[in-house]
Amino acid sequence: MRDTENMEAEMEYEDGEEPSFSDPEDFVDDSDEELLGDVLRDKPQEADGIDSVVVVDNVPQVGPERLEKLKNVIQKIFSKFGKITNEFYPDADGKTKGYIFLEYSAPSHAHEAVKNADGYKLDKQHTFRVNLFTDFDKYMSICDEWEAPEKQPFKDFGNLRHWLEDPDCRDQYSVIYDSGERTGIFANDVKEPIEIEERARWTETYVRWSPKGTYLATFHQRGIALWGGEKFKQIQRFSHQGVQLIDFSPCERYVMDCRNGFIGSLTRVAIYHTNTVGLLQTETILYYIDVFFSLYFLLEWFICIIFSASSCSMNGALAFVDTSDCTMMNIAEHYMASDVEWDPTGRYVVTSVSWWSHKVDNAFWLWTFQGRLLQKINKERFCQLLWRPRPPSLLTQEQIKLIKKDLKKYSKIFEQKDRLSQSKASKELVDKRRSMMEEYRKYRERAVDMYNEQRPLRLELRGGVNADELDSNVDDWEEETIEFFINEEIIPIGDL
Repeated sequence: MRDTENMEAEMEYEDGEEPSFSDPEDFVDDSDEELLGDVLRDKPQEADGIDSVVVVDNVPQVGPERLEKLKNVIQKIFSKFGKITNEFYPDADGKTKGYIFLEYSAPSHAHEAVKNADGYKLDKQHTFRVNLFTDFDKYMSICDEWEAPEKQPFKDFGNLRHWLEDPDCRDQYSVIYDSGERTGIFANDVKEPIEIEERARWTETYVRWSPKGTYLATFHQRGIALWGGEKFKQIQRFSHQGVQLIDFSPCERYVMDCRNGFIGSLTRVAIYHTNTVGLLQTETILYYIDVFFSLYFLLEWFICIIFSASSCSMNGALAFVDTSDCTMMNIAEHYMASDVEWDPTGRYVVTSVSWWSHKVDNAFWLWTFQGRLLQKINKERFCQLLWRPRPPSLLTQEQIKLIKKDLKKYSKIFEQKDRLSQSKASKELVDKRRSMMEEYRKYRERAVDMYNEQRPLRLELRGGVNADELDSNVDDWEEETIEFFINEEIIPIGDL
């Protein structure tokens, strides 16, 4: 039956033209992605997993008997940064080659391993160098022609010198207490410290100010962080595993950090730019630290404190000496005092008993430079106090001489402020008066602005005569004397 139908169809084709089976010119066939999209998405790619692979160099070369122990050590160190899905230890002549490949479950874990494990010191002979596997292609394809780096967008961190605008010119200092769990920033005041900022676990060890007071550096296991601005926002982070010591350049543009900084030990030093996260240079040096200080000088005021404290005697005797004529201004005592810190102006000095040195009587005392005790501040398990440095004055020598010449005029203003601060008036009343004065100042500014804005209208109403200046211009004054009779009374002398 089918053969009959085919024969009839062939006969019809012979009688007429054979139909065309070609697609029209504007016909668009379904693509493979539309038909097999779910299958193609699962197709393995050539670069799959490469972004998650790191290469660890300077690994110990071991034989089969110690390979399992080496793998356990590597797993313990690198599993902290993420899940390791695959590892490869190339070998030759029965020993590993000294480098390995580790694959993480995600590229972010690989980046974390490079940031924190690069430079990890396994022992005296082996310091890891960790790189991403994809970095090899990047370094091999570097263009011979230099290209200018892209301009980074500006980040506004606020006024980094805001504390210098304090109308009362209070200096600030950082305090670590509660055995290092809490860190606070305070403004120095004669009556009591004023808290500016306080945070829990802000640092893991201690803090350090930059030379001009712009940045506050905090120490962490994975590196250091810089903070600044009015609310102490995080400015920058620098990754350096186990960093212990840092130092800023005088201009605050660079910071150097190192770890394992003990006497006679090999120390890894890293130098960073404070405005970028880029590592500029690393060096391994023999680092020495002198940790004993017994004499503290402040050359600007020619004042020194002879501080006596040792393991045999903990009396903490203090002698305030004017070094210009070696006059003994005062002798005092702070029992078990372990630290002495001058403020940037040289007017105040702090002695303290750190919890890091003694576990009892932890506090800091505030003195004047003459040796008069002002405050005793007890902090639970107090650890460290550091004054915030000030940048050099922007005044010229001529301006400084002029201020010294007119110092008596300014002294009256300062004495009035001192009397106000030392009065028995409550802090609430003083704040209320300051608030009222601030409101009056703002109202006066608005009134002056309105007065100046209405000047053209006044001129128009007065026919162009500037009556505002009539009373102020003495040359335009005209003097006229007017006399008139008021009263007359005649009293005869004889009647008296």
